[in-house]
Amino acid sequence: TLASVPEALDAVKTGAADIAWLFSSLYPGQFPITEAVMLPLIGARTPPQAASALWDIYEENEALRNELNRDFRMLLMYSNPINRIATRAKPVNTVADLNGLKLRAPAGTATDMVAAWGGVPILMGPGDIYTALERGVLDGLVLEYSGIKSFKLYEVSKYYTAIDFFTGPFLILMNNKTWDSLPADLQEIVMKESGRAASIRFAKTFQGDADSGLEIIKANGGTVITPNDAALEGFKAAAKDYAQAWINKHQSDKFDAKAYFNRLVELLAKYKDL
Repeated sequence: TLASVPEALDAVKTGAADIAWLFSSLYPGQFPITEAVMLPLIGARTPPQAASALWDIYEENEALRNELNRDFRMLLMYSNPINRIATRAKPVNTVADLNGLKLRAPAGTATDMVAAWGGVPILMGPGDIYTALERGVLDGLVLEYSGIKSFKLYEVSKYYTAIDFFTGPFLILMNNKTWDSLPADLQEIVMKESGRAASIRFAKTFQGDADSGLEIIKANGGTVITPNDAALEGFKAAAKDYAQAWINKHQSDKFDAKAYFNRLVELLAKYKDL
């Protein structure tokens, strides 16, 4: 009620709000290091896995800590469930099947990759997707199963392509002056309910919601498509180029983007069973 979603980051930065819950990709350019976990098909599959990898790298990497704590006190950091490609009438088994399809996609990674794979990305709020699919304005969408459940999109989409597209970071941030104004005993209470363990709890809840979404999709006749290895390589080709572009963009004397990316992939593999 204090700020609209696009204004929430500035609201907590200026102190108009004390705390904000943010999806990082809604604020382009503000969290580029945090958002490396959004790079497509790098091994991120579940919120607990992505959150665990992010917290490991946060604890060992000064650049990530600086990005999140430069203007704020970071309280929670986790991710949404893996985003999938859902379509209304045409199944997507290969990259070629995406050619010309109009897909609702969130800004950033999803928009860029849909275009790279030959689709037509369309920015649209989740609340408008149902009607757009129903009327044929959209051929499909990019969203996690929990969102598909929440907005009942299983009623207007039939095919679900199970590639591990991307996960996106969620952050709960506190204004620095607000944090500093709290007495030590209240800071201790806030931090007790924040940090790594609390983030993993949020992540597990989010994953449970996605799991129940998948069950609802199946119960309503949805078809889940798992591309074979050859088809998956078709998706990965453009994804590798996208990851390399991120490395090239952020590599500098002060930040070793290649080492950071490699470490993130290594940590995602470490937590692959979460």
